[in-house]
Amino acid sequence: MKIGEVSLLTNDVRRLATFYKELLEIENDSEDETHQFLITEGTTLTVYNDGSIKNNQNQNICLAFTVDDIEKEYKKVLSMGAKIIEAPTKRPWGAINMRFYDPDNNMIFFRSFPKNRMTIASFCACFYACKKQNVSQDLFFIVSLSISDFIIKFAF
Repeated sequence: MKIGEVSLLTNDVRRLATFYKELLEIENDSEDETHQFLITEGTTLTVYNDGSIKNNQNQNICLAFTVDDIEKEYKKVLSMGAKIIEAPTKRPWGAINMRFYDPDNNMIFFRSFPKNRMTIASFCACFYACKKQNVSQDLFFIVSLSISDFIIKFAF
């Protein structure tokens, strides 16, 4: 099973769809007032008015997008007038996250990850291979794993 669609329910499809088109730098050539497809590859993102009145106090769900350049995206979000919850902030694991609200008060996360980082999986594979090869006790093999601003060095 996989998620097929995420739909943002709204009272104003055009306004919310326009916000996401600008935010995601996409175009769908639709001005429909009831339903618009925004992303159609992978998991679909739609904006839909099902006819019920929304209170726009959405605090039970958020959308998270991985971006390449979080500073560029932050400037774009500011220029769009979105309410910023948290400016780009580096997390202990190295990711940089920011949070803001869309026009209906849905919480949006943008996150970016460090480039060329050694993953825990690749570190474990390297560590295992060194142990398997019986690296000499008096020969130090140093493997650096960057986790945030810390470098952990292992010697065996």
